Amino acid sequence: IKENGRIVAIGECGLDYFKAEVPKDVQEKAFRLQLELAQSLKIPIIIHNRDADDDCLRIMDDYKVEAVFHCYGSSVEFARKLWYRGIYTSFTGIITYPNAEDLRKVVDEVPMDMFMVETDCPYLAPQEHRGERNEPSYVVEVVKKIAEIKEMPEKDVARISTENANEFFLRLS
Repeated sequence: IKENGRIVAIGECGLDYFKAEVPKDVQEKAFRLQLELAQSLKIPIIIHNRDADDDCLRIMDDYKVEAVFHCYGSSVEFARKLWYRGIYTSFTGIITYPNAEDLRKVVDEVPMDMFMVETDCPYLAPQEHRGERNEPSYVVEVVKKIAEIKEMPEKDVARISTENANEFFLRLS
């Protein structure tokens, strides 16, 4: 992996307790192995977290890795814990849903150097495209919503999120 040169991160890795089809102890063991790999290779990790905030953070605290919580869907309180540790949050079309007020509070508070945007294609299309297959081009809807929440130009949100992604994945900033 290290010699490949094209691998910039490991992911998605993490814990998913939503339906818990895989026992928690099995998930934790796999997550720890993935974190160990990321740490040993000194490459970032993309975290999938569903209904497992406390366990994700407890486990991650045992490792020194750069991380992004993809498709962020947890509370602003949990997000603050991530940002304090230098962990990014990445937002999807969920922030455009009418019932996502709590998530929009997270967007409002996110430090400008700690967020990214994504689609999670083919799932979670923005409100304007609900019921359709999500597409990479719909990421612009996520940028628009962040710009609206942050009261700033869309081009600035796009530029900053790109800089953040470059810093995280490519070390270009």
